[in-house]
Amino acid sequence: MKMEMNEVSKTLFVPMGGRIYASEHFPRLLCDPKALELKKHFPEGALQDKEQSQYTYLASASRCRNIDERIREFLKKYPEGALVELGCGLETTYFRTDNGRAHWYELDLPEVISYRRDLIPLQNRMHFIEASAFDTAWMEELAPALKDQPVLFLASGVFQYFEENMVIQLFRDLQRFSHAFIVFDAVSKLGMKGTRRYMKQLGKDAAAMYFYCDDAAELAKKAGKGISVTCSKDFLPRY
Repeated sequence: MKMEMNEVSKTLFVPMGGRIYASEHFPRLLCDPKALELKKHFPEGALQDKEQSQYTYLASASRCRNIDERIREFLKKYPEGALVELGCGLETTYFRTDNGRAHWYELDLPEVISYRRDLIPLQNRMHFIEASAFDTAWMEELAPALKDQPVLFLASGVFQYFEENMVIQLFRDLQRFSHAFIVFDAVSKLGMKGTRRYMKQLGKDAAAMYFYCDDAAELAKKAGKGISVTCSKDFLPRY
């Protein structure tokens, strides 16, 4: 399968590497059979980043573990809810957490969805959306279709590549959905310095990174009326 992707899109192999590493060596932290199944289909060398370490692999796996837990909490409360993966890349979240009733919307840029479509075909109750997460056109189409249905938006390893003002505007735009939640990960300002250095070591510094968050409540305050924090946790120390 041939890929033609921009620098941000190419980073989709980084979290996949973490899920595969954890599944092979630390399955009690994260076990992802689908990721292991897909491993043999990746381009040669895609997962062989010499600058990766056990820490970076497990940090990525820990992020997935935390988001999986939030998904299960959502589906326990809203078993027929909808989940929208913003910047889905090669995420295999569906295969780890689907409850057999929810509807999944996998959203990413056209070149990523094209690659994903070949590698991970549509599953039951799954839909592909070829668009930028920040493009309001897909929101205008999807929001009326979901009506008052509870929706959980997932942004795993996504917001770091965008300015804070864009993330805040996205929160505001998602208010088109009447019963919406979003779960995302973010590093602190200090953590962003380390992340930028790490990405440069990987040779992926062309995928510039901007967004960080030191205080979730303050971020929600900036976003404005109707937006609040329901949960904020450190994702790594517990593991």
